[in-house]
Amino acid sequence: MPGNVANAAATTELPSALAAAFSRSEEYPVLRNEYPSGDSQRSLLGDTSRPRWRLTRRLTAAAMSALRQFYEARGGPHEPFNFTDEDGIARVVRFAGDWSQMLGLGRGEVSFELIELA
Repeated sequence: MPGNVANAAATTELPSALAAAFSRSEEYPVLRNEYPSGDSQRSLLGDTSRPRWRLTRRLTAAAMSALRQFYEARGGPHEPFNFTDEDGIARVVRFAGDWSQMLGLGRGEVSFELIELA
């Protein structure tokens, strides 16, 4: 059918040593209306959640460098890749957000998420 967009096809995988630093969270899309009276109305926009993974461990300089190289090689959030989560399930994801880091004594923190595509 003309105009259809194919699913994202990933050709690379996040190294397992880096993948272990991510933890999964679930978010359900909700439509929320607030009224002047203080009442609110909420309804789900879908039946399933969209999994996200956040980096939950501080990284060594070597791990930070490896993750930065992987991020830049994917063009940041532009190219999908394979990611095996803590349950051993392979998923196609992309980076959500720009690279932002804080460096501490001996370790650093990076702030972005992975979001599932298909």
